[in-house]
This record gives sequence, C-alpha cells and structure tokens, in this order.
Amino acid sequence: MVVHIAAIGTETGHVTEWLRNGSVEKIYLLHSKKTAEVDFPKKARELEKKIKEQYPDCKILKRVIENAFNLDDTQDAISEIFYYETKDNNVQNQEIKINVTGGTAVQAAAAVLSAFKHGTKAYYILNRRKNKNLANYVEELPIPSIGIVKMNATQQEVLQLIYEGRFV
Repeated sequence: MVVHIAAIGTETGHVTEWLRNGSVEKIYLLHSKKTAEVDFPKKARELEKKIKEQYPDCKILKRVIENAFNLDDTQDAISEIFYYETKDNNVQNQEIKINVTGGTAVQAAAAVLSAFKHGTKAYYILNRRKNKNLANYVEELPIPSIGIVKMNATQQEVLQLIYEGRFV
C-alpha cells in the first residue's frame, strides 16, 4: 500500500496534481488551525471532497499542525504517521511518499528533512500555469537515506524510546 503525506496551505492544487500519477489508497493531509484570514480545516475538507470524487476508495486522514512555522511540529506529525504506518500497518519506507510542495516554507523544509530522516520518497509538484505543456509535473527529489533506515530493529527501538522519553 502506498501512503501519501502532504502539507496544505492556502493552495491545494499541488495535491490533486500529484495524485494523478498513480493509484491512491491513503493520504494524510497536514494543515493549520483556522486563523482570522484562512479557514485551513475548511480547505482540507474541500480538498478531501475533490480527492474522493476521483478516488472514492481512498482513505483520507487530516492532521492539524499546531504551528506551521515550527519545524518540529510538522516533523513530529510526519514521524508519527511514519511510525504508525511502518509498525502497525507494515508499510515499507519506500511506500511512503511525501509531497514537499505545499504549506509554509518551514513545512516544506520539515517534509524534506522527514523524507531524508526516514529514507522515504519526496516529491515536488511543478505549477501547470508556469510550466506549460510538460509531460509530467511531478518531480521526485533525490533523497539519500541516512543511517536510521539501515539500523536494525533493536537500534531503531532504542532511538524510539529516547524520542518518546522525558528528560528532566
């Protein structure tokens, strides 16, 4: 099963463009809370409707990011998704795809860092309006893996315990 993860902001077209490139079974939409200027949860619901029209069997999960201008909030959300999907649903690292196009610039950076950390795939979606007549608008980024994906289960479990621990 392929699991998609995408941050969304005021623009959401990058997500529907990305999903044109293959089958979609599950997607996590990461978005901010409602602000005075933008109702991000509403944007997420509208995008969910669009996705459901094209992919009726797709499971769509929405996650609220506390602060879209804090690297840790987005990275933590992606890590939680990653660990849930790989541990509980037996999804392989390379079956998780992260869209680094949407949300804030900080969220995009967090998405790239998360792909790097977890040894998974990252994608940038080109804008159709600015890039006319391309055969493909989805660019897979060359993300090299770091040591964590080469660790054995015990090593990864120790890091997970440290990650979840409280230090005073």
